[in-house]
Amino acid sequence: MSIRKWCDSDLIAAYATGNHDCLKELITRYQSKIFSYIILTVKDKALAEDIFQDTFFKIINTLRSGNYKDEGKFVYWAMRISHNLIMDHFRKAGRMTKVEPVEGGDVFDH
Repeated sequence: MSIRKWCDSDLIAAYATGNHDCLKELITRYQSKIFSYIILTVKDKALAEDIFQDTFFKIINTLRSGNYKDEGKFVYWAMRISHNLIMDHFRKAGRMTKVEPVEGGDVFDH
């Protein structure tokens, strides 16, 4: 049977035993939904790509370490990770000091 027909939990279990095609299938299966959510929230393609990549780094690290607990659907867990990374970005951006340009001067003069 093709891995495209496998359920998420079977793909995760097979990936944990070394079948990297299963991770590719999970990414392919959900990349559009996760990326759409991220880009609609952050409204910046480059930032969305970074957060999407970070989301799957966290997923891969969790799966490799054996810390994933199948308490629901994989996609909801992945969406929660992306949501948390988005919130982390906005918190960090909110703490950054913004420098407004001064008319007739250079920012570096202040």
